[in-house]
Amino acid sequence: MTKLQSKSYQQAKVLILTEKPSVGRDFAKALGNFQNFKTHLESDKYIITWAVGHLLTPYDPEDYDKKFKKWSLDSLPIWIEDFKYRPIPTTKTQLKAVIELLKRKDLGQVIIATDAGREGELIGRLILNEVKLKIPMFRFFTSEALTTKVIERELATLRPLEDFDRLYRAG
Repeated sequence: MTKLQSKSYQQAKVLILTEKPSVGRDFAKALGNFQNFKTHLESDKYIITWAVGHLLTPYDPEDYDKKFKKWSLDSLPIWIEDFKYRPIPTTKTQLKAVIELLKRKDLGQVIIATDAGREGELIGRLILNEVKLKIPMFRFFTSEALTTKVIERELATLRPLEDFDRLYRAG
């Protein structure tokens, strides 16, 4: 447990969200024995799931206003204040599974472990935006190869998710 993690959540499970199944398996290899499910891995302490890349895609311009269906100079620039997203049909099943895992009552905290960068941050945050969580959320952030040593070190030095808000906005 890091100093950032609340003692009241020590008995609850930790969900780790990765960007790819292979990264999830790297975490599981470093963290012990896991039961293998189609959409996630689970141990007594951890739930590891993945986004398989992007699970959500932005609405098309005409979804905001029909006048944007046929582009013209008169309708430019298109300025969207609040972007909306919809599930990608080919990954909809995984999105549903991740959302169900995030809603579990035995969940005490979430660790976003998507790729380090704007796109990885965006992938994780868009999923979190689908569920309004009131539990601690942290960021696992490294560009190093995910060896057991690196995973253990970085899990011990997690930072609050808010520390990466600028990276999310950039994405």
